[in-house]
Amino acid sequence: MMKRSPGRSGEGEVGRSKMGWAVLWVCALGLGAWFVVEALYPGWLSPTNRTFLSRYGAAEVIRAAGKGFDVNSTVVRRRTFTVRYLGEGRIESDSLMVPLIPMSTITSLPVEVGDSVKEGALLAELDDSNAKVLLEAAEASVRKAEAELERVKGGTLYTQVMERPELGSVLYEQRQRERELADELLSVYEGLNEKGVVSRIELLGKEIEAARAAQQEREAEISLGASEQGRALAVTIAELAVEESIAVKNQRELHLQEHRVTSPADGVLREVLVRKGEFNRTPGKTGFVLSYGSWFEARLGQAALSGVSLGDQAIVRLEAYPGVEFSGVVELIHPFIDHDLGGPESTRPIRPRGTGTPEWPSTFRVRIRLTEELPVNMATGLTGFASIVVEREGFAIPTSAFEAIGGREGLVLKVSGDASPPPLAVAPDEVSAGSPGRWVDWTPVRVVAGHTQDGWTEVLSGVSVGDEVFSEGHVGLREGDPVRVSRPSEAD
Repeated sequence: MMKRSPGRSGEGEVGRSKMGWAVLWVCALGLGAWFVVEALYPGWLSPTNRTFLSRYGAAEVIRAAGKGFDVNSTVVRRRTFTVRYLGEGRIESDSLMVPLIPMSTITSLPVEVGDSVKEGALLAELDDSNAKVLLEAAEASVRKAEAELERVKGGTLYTQVMERPELGSVLYEQRQRERELADELLSVYEGLNEKGVVSRIELLGKEIEAARAAQQEREAEISLGASEQGRALAVTIAELAVEESIAVKNQRELHLQEHRVTSPADGVLREVLVRKGEFNRTPGKTGFVLSYGSWFEARLGQAALSGVSLGDQAIVRLEAYPGVEFSGVVELIHPFIDHDLGGPESTRPIRPRGTGTPEWPSTFRVRIRLTEELPVNMATGLTGFASIVVEREGFAIPTSAFEAIGGREGLVLKVSGDASPPPLAVAPDEVSAGSPGRWVDWTPVRVVAGHTQDGWTEVLSGVSVGDEVFSEGHVGLREGDPVRVSRPSEAD
């Protein structure tokens, strides 16, 4: 039986072990090369990578090579932004004081605190016995005044001795006839006196009688005119007395109606301040407090004051109705800034809100009229949140084109014109679906940003429609860096 040589066996095992390690090293080197090519190198070239702007990053290598940076651009355009302003608030309503006018005893009280009432609903009744008696007296006064008016028109009132134009007319005609006869008799006596039939004394007597007849005629004429004028005034006075008595009667009727206290509007009784059997000693005393009308009053930050307008649509969510949205419309804006958040007035700044310094809780109030039918138990004071939706058109750029500085201010790199390629730049490539890139001059522009939505940022100032700005690949650019726009600016 042959024995295996120990020397040859050991050498084979060593060889196989070396081959295994060699294979592992090859695999490791291949995996490392793949990782460098597929992961590290693309990341090193990406402007979003932390190493891109480092001392040995891709940006420094590109500058050292004298080539240039490839960026994408876009054109500033108009775009409609949907802005939502959020605010906290609660359901509010108006308070209406319902008074008790009559001084009388409350005989009926059919309502309680918390009852929902309709306009005209009975709230209380008071004893109206005395009011009915006063109304009957007023009705009798009307009838009496109407009878007096008829007496005045007939001229039978004893106080109207001088207000009877019919009798005055008869007397005037009589005095007029007497004066005519006296004048005629005087003429006869004058003729007889000339013939010497009668004496001068007799003639003077007839002249005195003629003068007295003329005087009485004139007095009768004056009396007739005064009588006619007095009759008209007496009738007017009597008619006014009728109207006055009717007005008193109407007042008594209204006073009688006041013994039934009704609701002046739809609402909910917040307070009932009287009890059945109580005597109302003070006319006009408040008996009920009615809560009527319902709206949501939201408190918004002062930054929303310039964005919210009357008629803007709103959505209200209440804590008492989870998952339910109530539609509303902004119907009133209180243009007064309060240093509170719906609670006590603040006397010092509160916690920071992102600026690094304390801020005041500056808010203003907005009244939102709820357009949907509200639940019966919609109580005043319910808290919730309001979202006011505002659509506005403005200048828009991709959010990636905006570099924030602080607050709403930032920088945008704007294309100012075409430029020549740098000396060491490679020939233009065919990029972006076959369109060649172009070298451009650029300048940083300070802008103020507004709302951001769906990857777009509203620009309030600094650029206008049609301006071309860098949108991608411009991170880390320094003044004087050559730039090639690899993607043509888009019009849409």
